[in-house]
Parts: sequence; C-alpha cells; structure tokens
Amino acid sequence: MERDAQYLQDFFIKMELKEDFNEAKISVECDFSDGAAREVP
Repeated sequence: MERDAQYLQDFFIKMELKEDFNEAKISVECDFSDGAAREVP
C-alpha cells in the first residue's frame, strides 16, 4: 500500500511538470512566431 501511494505521488508530480512544460513551450512558440512575424518586412 505504501508503495502505491508513492507511485501515485510520482505520477501526479510528473503530470504537473508535464503540464508546466507544455505551457512554457506554448508561450515560447507564441513569442517566437510573434518575433518572426515582426522581422519579416
């Protein structure tokens, strides 16, 4: 039982990290595309 709790905790931590990572990636892509659009005359 103790091991299951540890596994679930790891799982939720990984899910949260993944969501944070995806959000960061999306914001970086938005910044990048905005910058690229501005540089094109």
